[in-house]
Amino acid sequence: MQEAVAQSAFYRGVGDFPADIWRTWMDTDLPLAHDPFVLLSENAGCNATLHRGFIDIVKAMLDVTPWKDGLTLDRLGLAGIDAAAMTVYAETGLPS
Repeated sequence: MQEAVAQSAFYRGVGDFPADIWRTWMDTDLPLAHDPFVLLSENAGCNATLHRGFIDIVKAMLDVTPWKDGLTLDRLGLAGIDAAAMTVYAETGLPS
């Protein structure tokens, strides 16, 4: 895998990133992507233990509070709505 990536024209053209670029990505990705994905999954009845653990580990490493500051179901206007109603809303833009 490492060799395939190293030989990929796309990856060779990307250039170098600072070693700590992951901090910048996680600072944005945790509250705006990972948090809502976990909350939406759990709302749909899917166990997201591994993903929740990932967020908690990175949260400790970066000393951030994504569960408090991230996109919650309430902030997304989806609190109290079941998975079926969320699907209708996502497909139509209309509450069910």
